[in-house]
Amino acid sequence: MKLFSAGLDAHLQQRVTTLCTCIKITRQDGTIIGVTSHDVQLPVDGVIYQVARMANATELAQKADASVDNQEMDWIVDAAVISERDLESGLYDYATIEVLLVNYLDTTQFAIMKRGHLGEVSLADQVAKTEFRSLAQALQQTIGRAYGPDCDAVLGDSRCKVGLASITSTGYVTAVLDSHRIQISLGAAADDYFNYGLLTFTDGANAGIGYEVKDWDQASQTITLMLPARYTVAAGDQFSVYAGCDKAFATCRDKFNNVVNFRGFPDVPGTDGMLETPDV
Repeated sequence: MKLFSAGLDAHLQQRVTTLCTCIKITRQDGTIIGVTSHDVQLPVDGVIYQVARMANATELAQKADASVDNQEMDWIVDAAVISERDLESGLYDYATIEVLLVNYLDTTQFAIMKRGHLGEVSLADQVAKTEFRSLAQALQQTIGRAYGPDCDAVLGDSRCKVGLASITSTGYVTAVLDSHRIQISLGAAADDYFNYGLLTFTDGANAGIGYEVKDWDQASQTITLMLPARYTVAAGDQFSVYAGCDKAFATCRDKFNNVVNFRGFPDVPGTDGMLETPDV
């Protein structure tokens, strides 16, 4: 049950109301973005809500059970409010979100209708497609760890403890072969050393954007990216790249000398081993 202030409750009882929707987005970098369905910007509770054009929004439904409430929202990209570059950089992926009901003639009268997170954001034809996921989404997540042979830590995190600085190299692009492959000046590093690592451009059109590495060939000094670069890569663009990890025990032992922090279970028997019938 929602509790409204006395002022908003009285306003809702009127035959004609002056209501709009405001959405507060807190990005992963801490930046707060406010957008509103109203035709002028509104100050609400210390946040300025800018006018944002929505191409489509499904009905905001709320269920009485514990299932996840979802709402799809399509935003028309506007550099002044939500920029294409920030979307493509992943700043809005999994951002926290609040949906407010506001009396636009008296913005002290508002109520928070929903709280949750944005799902992954995709961009197509200047329209950003987002999915609102309510707080009940957390109830759908697996709690605890699952047994498996591979490590479930993220390279460099507090559980892995490998220092990324020690496995990070810097260089620059010498030639662009296509949208996935670039030749670089990097120095000696064994074949496949950077596979599954992250290459982040530090200048040029892709500055600040990271790309997962699919393959590294030392002889030709060629890096292949998992996904094509979002913006044009040019010779001379600088980057940093750190070594990748395929989560295998042998890689943790031989490549990173980090077996003490390995978070997998390499000695757990597989299904075939557990179901095998011993010879009598």
